[in-house]
Amino acid sequence: MLLDALPDGADHDPEVVPAPGSAAYVVYTSGSTGQPKGAVIEHRSLVAFARETAERLQLGAGDRFLQFASPGFDVLVEELFPIWLAGGAVVFPPPAMTGPGIDVTVLVERERLTVMELPAAFWHEWVRELDGIGAPLPGSLRLVIVGAERVLPERLVMWQKLGVPLIHVYGITETTVSSTFFRLPAKASEADLRHLPIGTALPSADLRILDPELKPVPQGAVGELYIGGVSVGRGYLGQPGLTAARFVADPACPGARVYRSGDLVRQRADGNLEFLSRVDTQIKIRGLRVEPAEIESAMCRHPQVAHAVVTVHERAGDDRRLVGYVVARARTRISVADLRRFLGRELPPYLVPSAFVQLEAIPLTTNGKVDHDRLPPPGDEPPERAEEPVPPQTPLEQQLATIVAEVLKVTLVGRNDNFFELGGDSILAIQVVARAQEAGIALSPLDLFEHPTVALLAQAAALKS
Repeated sequence: MLLDALPDGADHDPEVVPAPGSAAYVVYTSGSTGQPKGAVIEHRSLVAFARETAERLQLGAGDRFLQFASPGFDVLVEELFPIWLAGGAVVFPPPAMTGPGIDVTVLVERERLTVMELPAAFWHEWVRELDGIGAPLPGSLRLVIVGAERVLPERLVMWQKLGVPLIHVYGITETTVSSTFFRLPAKASEADLRHLPIGTALPSADLRILDPELKPVPQGAVGELYIGGVSVGRGYLGQPGLTAARFVADPACPGARVYRSGDLVRQRADGNLEFLSRVDTQIKIRGLRVEPAEIESAMCRHPQVAHAVVTVHERAGDDRRLVGYVVARARTRISVADLRRFLGRELPPYLVPSAFVQLEAIPLTTNGKVDHDRLPPPGDEPPERAEEPVPPQTPLEQQLATIVAEVLKVTLVGRNDNFFELGGDSILAIQVVARAQEAGIALSPLDLFEHPTVALLAQAAALKS
């Protein structure tokens, strides 16, 4: 983007007016392939998006819109052109007030901002800080837009106390920034707070929810989102093969194209869409489908947890484990053992992370998203125990404690230690049972789930023999 000073006035306007099909900009994105690809957006798409977004956000000449996004991120387009079209001002924050440590509240007050858009991960932290200090928002702020990642229900509850409208947006670089908008009602329903919809489409985005055969799914059914209409970009610069794979023929309109989003959605009875997950990045642990956002939401309900991220760590081969990263609330300390027990009451056993890593802050990219590459791998330190381990009291307990310790790769297992709180899971349970059976101890995997301590497991084995 060229910001050099240019002569002002009609006499200095460009002589050549771009055609609607001319390229307006190119934004590079890596996506799931990891290889940069330049999405080409044409003037017709940009003009339609700017006009419709200005109308949807009710932007006017009195608005002051914060420029927050990185210049290499397509949200920059949403921060510039709609507000310019409406006659408002774009506010570029001074260098001293940018970066990860930016004080958003001070910036809003100083620059009299009326509208701003923040990535969800950054917004989560800001809302937590606001709730912690109980400070009101500056009076100039009339609207906040949030997007990029799933929004935590707990933060929505905190935000509703502040009285400023919130809009949730969803969009893809290849289809001109944002395609759907959802305005959270002042008194939002439990359903909206639990799973914030992505809303309804702009007129330039023709949305289709299709099954694997490219047939429309019934209302309420889950399908992949395809985006058509004026918002669809030209394709990937210099990559015709990749363009053909993602920009596919419109099954309902010969000669037209739709963009295959790779996102699973469903349409509610009120017409709003709900984002569910990615088609190609659904996490599966031992054949079970896992939604990290569901686990993160449960973790954030713990009174000591301020922020949480869940990811998969592969230790060796196909040994994939869920790892939970947590940031403690101010002036508190998280007990991992207590957190495990809390999650055990909130979630099925297979959704409880095998390991937890406590961080001072969740690392973010320059665009404000969670930087998964900078999340440290879990260490080999022994798991935290709620109490000192009690030694086994019988030869059978000693034998079982030794087996469990070997499988979990810990030095000591007490008779009252919970197998799952020490990092065990269903696959490791099978290994424990297999070794026990080799040693002549009659057990089944179900026994370990129903009797997760050495003491209880020994009792179950004794009853069987």
